[in-house]
Amino acid sequence: MGSELSQTLVIGVVIMTALVIVQTLFTSFLLTATLRGLGSLCQELTQTSRRLRQAVRQADDGLEEMIPVLKMVSGWASEATGHSDSVRDSVRNIEGQTVRSLEKMRAGAQEAASQMNRALNRISTETYRIHRTVVAPAHQISDLIRTGRSMVENWFGRNRRPADVYTTDEDNFI
Repeated sequence: MGSELSQTLVIGVVIMTALVIVQTLFTSFLLTATLRGLGSLCQELTQTSRRLRQAVRQADDGLEEMIPVLKMVSGWASEATGHSDSVRDSVRNIEGQTVRSLEKMRAGAQEAASQMNRALNRISTETYRIHRTVVAPAHQISDLIRTGRSMVENWFGRNRRPADVYTTDEDNFI
């Protein structure tokens, strides 16, 4: 029994050793792949750093060239400050005239809208009166003709219906 236990122990140790070796190989493979990725990242960062240094140098050179231009613009700004008061007064005058003109135009537009509204109301009233004057007599004449025709037809016997026809469901359904 002692030898069986030692054999099982030896087999367990061998299996554990094999697993440790496999795990070590797998970890080594992962570390190698990670190191390759980090190497390419380092190369890209190095190239980006070079490009940034070039851009900073060019910007620095450009700034040195801009100094005379900035001095000239500064001189123009100081000259323009003296003229700004007269320009500001002119703008205020134009603004005041514009406001007054807009107020006059607004008042005129409101008056025109009011007159148009009154005119449209008169047109509507007259249209209704004319409609009533023309259509009402036409309805009355039509009713008289229909009544006369009905009376003539009843007197001369045309369209006489039997008594049971007068109470159809169709007549009641209307």
